[in-house]
Amino acid sequence: MMFIIIIIGRRRRRRRRRRRRRRRRRRRRRRRRGRRRRRRTRTRTRTRTRRTKKKKKKKKKKKKKKKKKKKKKKKKKKKKKRKKKRKRKRRRR
Repeated sequence: MMFIIIIIGRRRRRRRRRRRRRRRRRRRRRRRRGRRRRRRTRTRTRTRTRRTKKKKKKKKKKKKKKKKKKKKKKKKKKKKKRKKKRKRKRRRR
């Protein structure tokens, strides 16, 4: 019984040391990759997106608003004509 307790205690100590070494390596790799990617994206995105996106958005918004207003006016006129036809049929009967 005494030999089994000593072997289990040694195995647990070795596992804890291996976990600490793996955590240190992962932290160093994340810091180096993050700094390099941020510098490249900031310069490229600002120049390309501002020139293209602003011009396209302004033209599309003006055309859509004019079409929606015309469709609403036509629907109201059709409803008034239907009411007049129903009244004439009742008088003839």
